[in-house]
Amino acid sequence: MSKKTYKPFDDFIKETGWSFTVFAKKMGVSYDTIYAWRVHPEELTLSKIKKISEVTGKSFEEVNTLFSDVYL
Repeated sequence: MSKKTYKPFDDFIKETGWSFTVFAKKMGVSYDTIYAWRVHPEELTLSKIKKISEVTGKSFEEVNTLFSDVYL
C-alpha cells in the first residue's frame, strides 16, 4: 500500500508540465527525495521551498503558500 501524497504539491508539480522524475532532476535530488517530500511536506525547509521557486520560476510566496496548511 502506498502512502498518501500531498495533493497541492502533486498538482503544482504536474502544472509545470514535468514528470516527477524530471522535477527531481531539475531540483538536483533523487525521485525518492521528491516522493518523500510529497508524502511528508512538513519536512520541506524554507531553503528547499526557495529552491523549488527558483527551479519552477514561481515566486517564493506562491510556492510557500502551497504548504501553508501543513505548518498550521
